[in-house]
Amino acid sequence: MVRQLAFNDSSVSKIYALCRKTSEKLDGLAATSDKINVIPDIDVTQDDCVLKLQKTIPSNEPIHTLIQNAGAYGPPEPVSSSSEMYSSQTLDNITMDRMRYAYELNTLGPLRVTKALLPNLKVQDDDDATLRKVIIISFLMGSMTDNDSGGHYGYRTAKAAANMLGKSLSVDLKPYNIAVGIVHPGYVYTSFQGQDAEKQPGQHDVEPSTKGVLEAIDSITLENTGAFLHGNYGEGVKPLSW
Repeated sequence: MVRQLAFNDSSVSKIYALCRKTSEKLDGLAATSDKINVIPDIDVTQDDCVLKLQKTIPSNEPIHTLIQNAGAYGPPEPVSSSSEMYSSQTLDNITMDRMRYAYELNTLGPLRVTKALLPNLKVQDDDDATLRKVIIISFLMGSMTDNDSGGHYGYRTAKAAANMLGKSLSVDLKPYNIAVGIVHPGYVYTSFQGQDAEKQPGQHDVEPSTKGVLEAIDSITLENTGAFLHGNYGEGVKPLSW
């Protein structure tokens, strides 16, 4: 998303890339564009990330779009394969610690960051009446309607809660000219399932998925604020069922 926003969207003048730790690829991008500002050591599962963000980004600096992309399936402990990862959240294997981890990251994380940067989202003057947006990258596994296979207790419930968080934010922030979108990126081939995981049938590459996510973000307005959308890999944004 940082790359596509920095080099494909001329309307973007500055990007803050928040992360727990940076990477060679992210630092390499930042070296090629003065738009990109990497802010490491931001762990959204920790309450002190709020103070770190508020100290790093001045409260009078406007933020037009806040994209909440931090998330993980879990579990918090190391696993050796994607099958071990998924088996950790069956009814037999789920633990309260695994539930708490999923909730802290996927649900409370977006709430922490939104609250920390709300003053920046509300900054508005006569020369800048641009619609502000808060975007939560969620997942279809948080849909009640779509759940016909059960399991995945931590991830499903945390993403369902994140969807409700986005819906409530859409109501509370609308008077401030801030719209909220909840976006499903699709089934994407990333390191989400482990650094050495092989590409699975039906998985899509990152670039078209990112293109679709950004198109979904562009489609969010005050009229459809709170919508749950699928980026659909750049092939036309689709609404999703709750």
